[in-house]
Amino acid sequence: MPRLNVFNPKILDASIRDISACLTDNQKVDLLLYAIKSLHFEGRSRIVVENAIQSCLQVSTLAPETVARARILRARARIGAGSHLSAQEGVFPFPFAFPFGFLFWILVFLVFFAEVLLYFTFYFTFPAFRTTG
Repeated sequence: MPRLNVFNPKILDASIRDISACLTDNQKVDLLLYAIKSLHFEGRSRIVVENAIQSCLQVSTLAPETVARARILRARARIGAGSHLSAQEGVFPFPFAFPFGFLFWILVFLVFFAEVLLYFTFYFTFPAFRTTG
C-alpha cells in the first residue's frame, strides 16, 4: 500500500512557535541568529533580517559575543543590499554607546592632558630641559 505524503506547513510553523515559547529570550536570539544565517540577503528578506536583528539587540541580557554576531549578520545583510556605509555603522557603533566607552575616552583625554601639563611645567620651570635645535 502506498504511503500518503501529506505535509502541512502550518503544523510545522505551529511546532516551531510552540517549541520557541519554551525557550528563554537568549535562547530565542541564538535560534533566530542561526536561522538568519541560512537566508539570502536580498529583497524582502533583508527587511526581515533588519527587523529580526533589531529585536535581538533589544534583549538586555545578551552576551557581548551574541551582540557581535547579530551586528555582523546585520552588516552582511546591508552589504548584500549594497549599503556599505550603513554596514560599517552597524558593526562599529558610536564609542559612547557602551557604558564604559565614555569613561575610557575621558581617561585617555586626562592622561594626554596630564602629559602636556607635565611637559610645559618642566619646560618653563627648568631651563635645562629646554633643547635647542
